[in-house]
Amino acid sequence: MNLATLFEYPNGTIDKIARSNYPSQTFVNIMEERGQISPNDISQLTSALELETFGLFGLSIKVKDAFGKHLLHLNVAPQEQHLATKNTFISELKVKYENMYEAVQPIPYIRDKLLCVARVFVECGIEYYAGKEKLVGVGTWKKLKSYQDIFRNPEVKSPRRILEAHPGFGKSTITLQIAYDWCNSRVGSFLCDFEVLILLRLRQLGGVKSIYRAIKSFLLPIDSTLKEDDVRRILQSTTSVLILLDGFDEYPDRENEELSDVKSIISRDMFQNYDVLITTRTACLPPESAPQTKRIRLTGFDEKARDDYIRKAVVSDDEEAITKIKNVFQKNSVLAAICEVPLFFAMFAHVTHDTKDTESSNSVTTFFRHMILCFHRHMENKLKGKSSTKLAAFRQHHQQLDAMAFNSLNGNKKQIVWRKEEMRKKLGAEFYDYYVNVGILVEEDVLDAGDSDDLLTMDIERIKYVKKVHFVHKLFCEWYAAHHLSNLASKFEAYFDWEVLYLEHDDLPKNVRKVKQNATKIRLDPSELQYVYRFACGLNRLAAEQIIEYFRFIDDSMFGILCILEESNGHLENVLDDVTALCERDVQVRSTDQTLLQMATLQLLQIAGSNGVRYEKFVFVHPRYPISPNAQMLCIRI
Repeated sequence: MNLATLFEYPNGTIDKIARSNYPSQTFVNIMEERGQISPNDISQLTSALELETFGLFGLSIKVKDAFGKHLLHLNVAPQEQHLATKNTFISELKVKYENMYEAVQPIPYIRDKLLCVARVFVECGIEYYAGKEKLVGVGTWKKLKSYQDIFRNPEVKSPRRILEAHPGFGKSTITLQIAYDWCNSRVGSFLCDFEVLILLRLRQLGGVKSIYRAIKSFLLPIDSTLKEDDVRRILQSTTSVLILLDGFDEYPDRENEELSDVKSIISRDMFQNYDVLITTRTACLPPESAPQTKRIRLTGFDEKARDDYIRKAVVSDDEEAITKIKNVFQKNSVLAAICEVPLFFAMFAHVTHDTKDTESSNSVTTFFRHMILCFHRHMENKLKGKSSTKLAAFRQHHQQLDAMAFNSLNGNKKQIVWRKEEMRKKLGAEFYDYYVNVGILVEEDVLDAGDSDDLLTMDIERIKYVKKVHFVHKLFCEWYAAHHLSNLASKFEAYFDWEVLYLEHDDLPKNVRKVKQNATKIRLDPSELQYVYRFACGLNRLAAEQIIEYFRFIDDSMFGILCILEESNGHLENVLDDVTALCERDVQVRSTDQTLLQMATLQLLQIAGSNGVRYEKFVFVHPRYPISPNAQMLCIRI
């Protein structure tokens, strides 16, 4: 600001520099606009830096040195130099993406089985929203034939698109497939029109305001000669750019009011003419999306997709093995419904190829518990005879990990990525190393440049790679968070928002009277984190009573039904009281409900009917799951 004052810039110009994310760059641009510096002369700037008033003589030397190197390149035609820089940029991006799409792990705990995304990717159900309102209201969802239609179908053409889905439905896998297609695109490919593709995992961008810094830090190699300013010039001079922002629901700064390039891109206040695809959970749509935004959603695996996956990624054309896998979930209707979720089915298919234990899964909790057990068994087999008692303790006692997972999700500021040193210290070195080796926790190298967002004043010496840690999938974070929630709720050491309404009254509900002082407030949005609640209900019946009461109070029968299903572990006759309470209100089956929810609702109504439970109304709206004759007798069709 002192230099701007020295040059007698107007107050408005000084304020513009002060508010900029890159004040030094903005200052230099203004000097160039005013003719105070040029590509061949920066003497006014260096003279000002050398004034004793500012004491910046050392910086003046650095600027002169950098400018001297710049002059050495003036004999190269600017256009040729820019083209060479862009080609280097694209080449480095493709190498990065190749490392990403060649490292898909269908079974996370088998580290030596890395596959190319093209080996495991199969098309799942995909639809686009055809209503007039883009982000709210009830509209019509129409099918797309392929994920490629996201870019080819004229009905979905827009500079901003959102790809939404429930957890585990393959949003990130599609971004890897798109990256694969771009890197290997041939003439006529649907991605040939995009000269540059940027794929960023938003979970990594906490505190990173600049998109150019994000690209430099997370996509370019550590020894890249390209600077952030090079990235900026390349993108600003390229008209055909596709940006994939993966995991808005995991973006640490999404609740932060401070502006960032990511938010500006989503709202179309930046890169207005670039194509941008944002992936997120259905319950976590970006609130500041541009009005032109088109919505696309994934609807999961149908029978054909499951068959395609088995043949493509698991057993090839071994018909006997294919039949074995399919028979397991065809005999178990709950498991079949669970396997609509691509992540669950992929894990199930690979594990079932070697074992039949998954046949006993009657809920998502029992299914996921078995998957977690497979992680541990695989490690124990590798370390057979080595401290089996200690390994068993690590498997069974993970309270500190539970608490970290819970605290990372509870509230607005969600931190699902940790520094390695921080997490290792909290968990203990041996425990931490075990969970990394098992594959439940994943380390990744992240380029860290400190807190500076200023391109010209950034200290190069501070740039280094640091280890960050995250769960192999957010659902695993929710699994361990659910353990902590179930523990708190079962001991009445947690309370929900609705319970506060009763705390000043004498006629407190039985459960609320038991809530202890200094209890933890539960701030987990069920529409976004449904699996935390469902897992918690399946893990502990006392916790389930608290949670189901909560959903009953907020009149959310959908989550109540799913939680009852988890609590019962497939034995719905054991939860008759909860079924009775549920039937006191309207119960609905919608065409948009997942099969597991449709099936659970009908099962609960069958239990109600066979036990003489009266109900108010049952709304039946074209469900996908076949209706049994007994359930049909309970329906009032509207």
